[in-house]
Amino acid sequence: MWHKHTIAKKHVYRCASLLSLKECEHYRKLIDAKFNHNKNVQCVIRDPAVARELWATLAERLPKTVEIDGKPHRIRPEYTIMSYSRRRYTVDKHLDEAHTPAECFKLAIYLNTLPDGTGGTTFYANQKARKPSFTVTNKEGDAFLFDLRLWHAAVMHTYKQNKYMIGLRVLCDPIDA
Repeated sequence: MWHKHTIAKKHVYRCASLLSLKECEHYRKLIDAKFNHNKNVQCVIRDPAVARELWATLAERLPKTVEIDGKPHRIRPEYTIMSYSRRRYTVDKHLDEAHTPAECFKLAIYLNTLPDGTGGTTFYANQKARKPSFTVTNKEGDAFLFDLRLWHAAVMHTYKQNKYMIGLRVLCDPIDA
């Protein structure tokens, strides 16, 4: 079940256990096969076949609509998968760049659990906010879908284990009245 959190009139939708433990393991193995973890950098894998497989798995589990500026929008996949695992990193407060006008949300799925305080994502009301409005922690299978216009940062990952996460760009189409 998806829960909506509103920050500065923008939304973060959160879902516990979107993927099963077995599905998470499958995608971790896929990432391990394509990525050298010793380099300690972000890995972006653009694999349309994997993205189609993932979207087929998620199609019935995602919300049917999201709200943008008070108006409902349908979501549809962009067949690009961005997968990464990193160690000992932080990402400063930023906005994700939309590559097309229809791209307005990002779906992020954690593929492993990290101890509290060792990783996660924080969301802020604006660029100057010092205190986060909302934090999502790394829990295997959990997902969040968020508005690209929402300021966010990666919590410092200090645990010895890699952080596994899948990020998918989401395209949105307005629903005509």
